[in-house]
Amino acid sequence: ASLWTVLDTLRSLPHSFPQIEIKHDPDAPCTTPVILHVRPHLDLLFSGKHQRLHTICLRRLRDPSPPVVLRYNDTVLSSRDECLTRVAVRRAFGPTYPGDELRYPGLWFCFEDDARGEGAKSAHAHAHADDRAQEVKRVMISQKENDGKNSDALEEVGELPVMAGDVRLAVVKVHHGVTLYFYPASSRPVHIKLGETTAQDLTLDLGPPIRVHYKEDERMSIHAKDTASEAHDEPRCTSCDMSSPVWR
Repeated sequence: ASLWTVLDTLRSLPHSFPQIEIKHDPDAPCTTPVILHVRPHLDLLFSGKHQRLHTICLRRLRDPSPPVVLRYNDTVLSSRDECLTRVAVRRAFGPTYPGDELRYPGLWFCFEDDARGEGAKSAHAHAHADDRAQEVKRVMISQKENDGKNSDALEEVGELPVMAGDVRLAVVKVHHGVTLYFYPASSRPVHIKLGETTAQDLTLDLGPPIRVHYKEDERMSIHAKDTASEAHDEPRCTSCDMSSPVWR
């Protein structure tokens, strides 16, 4: 999913997701990853160039406000009443290499809390606890490579069938227009030419816009009448509504 698609979905559900925060590098916003915090459970990492969802981090699994339920193959792994532990992970996903985290292709289970100042206290508690009973604090999901390894956080997301129809590349030519390339790479590009392409052409090529923005252009006020008497006799044109369709 793209950053635009996720933000548009969250925008339509303000009561379910009231707290959202976006973080990015202001010095290199077009090439560095974007992090979307959806309080209190989700951290979403988007690739820097194409801004596609790269990694999902699920945390505070047992926080009751709001409650979150984690399922796998119709089996509840974690809920407000069900604690996900190290032994439960191994039972559901099988054996893996030993370590502080349980790692599977595209999937990590972490047992350390990411809260500041909790590292030392958590490590001390785990040193005296039964290893099998360790509670999962975070679950991370990312795209895996063809060799089964996890992709680097700074890499772009590989092409997937679910991306079909999404914009892959936009080439802008000054005073000429824009050429849109789509997934998959074999798709026909769409050429949008300034002064030639009409709204009807765009609707045929891209489908109907997801919304239309209306704005007022105050520059039209130059055509307004200056004489007070004329103002009473004739209606004054102070603004002009113009629609600006937006496609995803």
